[in-house]
Amino acid sequence: MTLVPLLLIASLTPGWPQTKAESSKYLETSSYADVISFLEGLERAGAPIRLEYIGTSTKGKPIPMVVAARPLPSSPQDAARLGRPIVYVQANIHAGEVEGKEAILHLLRRYSQESSGILDKIVLIVNPIYNADGNDDFGPQARHRPGQNGPELVGLRPNGQGLDLNRDFIKAESPEMRAALRSVWTAYRPHVMMDLHTTDGTRHGYPLTYAPPLNPNGATGLYEFGRDVFMPEVRTLLRSKGLETQDYGNDETRAGSRGWYVVGPEGRYSTNYAGLVDCIGILSEAIVYDSFEKRIRTTEAFTDEVLQATARHAAHILETARKAADPDSVIARKELGVRLETRSRGVEGILLERKTAERRTGPVTDIEPVRMEVYDRFVATRSAPVPEAFLFPAAFPQVAELLARHGVIVEQLDEDWKTPAQEFVVSQARQGTQPFQGHRLITLDGSFRDVDYTAAKGDYVVPIRQALGELAFHILHPLGDDGALTWGFFGAEAPAVGDVAAVHLTDRPVRAARHVVPAPG
Repeated sequence: MTLVPLLLIASLTPGWPQTKAESSKYLETSSYADVISFLEGLERAGAPIRLEYIGTSTKGKPIPMVVAARPLPSSPQDAARLGRPIVYVQANIHAGEVEGKEAILHLLRRYSQESSGILDKIVLIVNPIYNADGNDDFGPQARHRPGQNGPELVGLRPNGQGLDLNRDFIKAESPEMRAALRSVWTAYRPHVMMDLHTTDGTRHGYPLTYAPPLNPNGATGLYEFGRDVFMPEVRTLLRSKGLETQDYGNDETRAGSRGWYVVGPEGRYSTNYAGLVDCIGILSEAIVYDSFEKRIRTTEAFTDEVLQATARHAAHILETARKAADPDSVIARKELGVRLETRSRGVEGILLERKTAERRTGPVTDIEPVRMEVYDRFVATRSAPVPEAFLFPAAFPQVAELLARHGVIVEQLDEDWKTPAQEFVVSQARQGTQPFQGHRLITLDGSFRDVDYTAAKGDYVVPIRQALGELAFHILHPLGDDGALTWGFFGAEAPAVGDVAAVHLTDRPVRAARHVVPAPG
């Protein structure tokens, strides 16, 4: 089977900039300075874009953000008034994975050259070099990205702090994530986001694999539409143009059964986070074994198809996102999952390279379909009721700050308030023996019991009847495995068996004077 991406890189017009990939004939990738120079060149050529800087990296690089649309909105409020889907695309979060950075620059140039097109139908927000510090730590591809098929020099996966930025979407400890929260997620409230990557691992026959949000607690309507309608349509259209895609995953054997398994559902990952904040997140993973040029063209084709599909479904996406943001929508769900497991959508023929005794490198060849279960989704094996509010003591301002940074409404009591509540009693506590992203992760088991609880003046209240209710639940529920307790915001050491967790839940509306905690600057 021949897999040919059809979308070619836009032809160059005098006066418009070239990327480093193009000018080097795909032997090199862009440095931070190259990216900024390209974007400034687009502005000089009259592109309908605005280049802004939204923060500073650990090593002092201004973090770029591009707004692109016709007409060009002057602010997030102006963008919302256009009544179009707002799409956020980020590339280079893992800085050795370089084709997304080049592909989105090519698309910005191509869209800017069109007299009428996608920029008349959506508002496009782009960070083409999310991990600027890692990008410029150039070293041999054989050391930084073993097995990658060019270019010879690439950056490092971690940022300047040594963090994997695609594990930072809940704990928000990096300047990159904090800048994006402040200037993209809480300002523009995107309806669709894309995160552009490169995959290694299984030698499969797909130039690109993808994933929608995988956490079933994601916004009702958007979660199902992204998985069951939007991405299957994109996949079908790309196949008609000669480009085969598949859900991102790996050929694995678990519990004696071979299957195609997707990655985890935790909100720490970019596209799962998107699903928890009323957004269709789409992970793009070009296969590492293809040439650098082919990976760029494949990523460009896929990204363009997603943006075109967004424009076609604009009315549905906007209306579904509006309903998902209704403050009562999360309460109406009654329960959300706290323990999740993969489930199969059925048996399919997955394109894999035929097995050989030797370890192969370079492009994938000799492809055959192999029948196996496709585990593309998660379901709740344990659910918990959705409360009216979470309560936690004034001794944990760092938790209030984290929530407010995400745009979650956090209130602080101006007086004592007594209410029936549920407290969580720990029956089992597990903590990682080794640090993961600087933390020894904590997971609890236990049960709730009813109590008469008095929240003191200065304590924090997080009502669930708000647009980001699902995210608040994800961060605060004691049974979660990716929230503030997991990451050590309530204490770096796991509580003991019999301890009561700091977070209480109440089913009663808050009847006390209180004020909203401002988001950190």
